Amino acid sequence: ERMGEDLENDDSIELRSPAEIKNPGARKLSLYLFKMDRNPHMRNMPPTRLPAGESAERQRQIRRPPMVMDLLYMITAFTQDAVDELMLHEKLLTTFYDYPVLRNERLYNSLASTGNTFLRIIPIELPLDDQSKLWSSFTNTAFKLATFVMVTPVKIPSALPPRDYTPIREEGVAADVGRI
Repeated sequence: ERMGEDLENDDSIELRSPAEIKNPGARKLSLYLFKMDRNPHMRNMPPTRLPAGESAERQRQIRRPPMVMDLLYMITAFTQDAVDELMLHEKLLTTFYDYPVLRNERLYNSLASTGNTFLRIIPIELPLDDQSKLWSSFTNTAFKLATFVMVTPVKIPSALPPRDYTPIREEGVAADVGRI
């Protein structure tokens, strides 16, 4: 919403690599997803218990935990003036600083409906060597200033249906000490 003031319309933000931007002289931002990683801190989440149904005979069910991803984006400004590009990057970084977390009302319906209640936007410092390698993958595209961010945790639900489970009815451990 803050960036919208500085861009002409919704078409000014393109989900493409910088090499695919048409009319690079127009005032645009390229939002390019260049890497997806499994979130190492949320890999072993437990399954979710679903509430029991209306009938007492129905067994309880559990749903597999979602796959949690970290998405890395490269954001590049395109204008006819280098100073204008710097100003767009400044506005972008200020927006991420002021709004580091996207919550329910700022998430698209598809993100909210898959269990994402918030997403963090974290500016990252990509080493110059890694930036150079990334830019070299774009043919006939000159190196430009870019902002790199990680969006996390993005939850992707399992496609498998919930499965039945039987709750533990007794506590305790039994051992046959005669066999030890």
